[in-house]
Amino acid sequence: VAKKPDGASTSQRAIPVTIFSASAQKARQMLRQWTGETFDGDQDVMPDLRHVLDWDYYTGRLGSAIQKIITIPAALQQIPNPVPRVKHPDWLGQVVRDRLDTRKQLNIS
Repeated sequence: VAKKPDGASTSQRAIPVTIFSASAQKARQMLRQWTGETFDGDQDVMPDLRHVLDWDYYTGRLGSAIQKIITIPAALQQIPNPVPRVKHPDWLGQVVRDRLDTRKQLNIS
């Protein structure tokens, strides 16, 4: 997913990977069409993928995956957050408090 064009949806910013296996000139031309951005440098050199990617998007996706796999299960087992850089979701505190509540009614009768 490219960081350009600004304001476009994620699906509109998706770039086919096959562009990067084409020749450098063809890749530059296709990237200019997809992103609307001109790339500085030699025309015979492939544009650097690191400058095209939307790193905020991928950082958010990675953080979400870490939450699902590591931090949420840890919180439900009363283990401190093993990945402090990834914050717990807001709703998780209420779920943990509800599970630990000793005054909760267990049955209706």
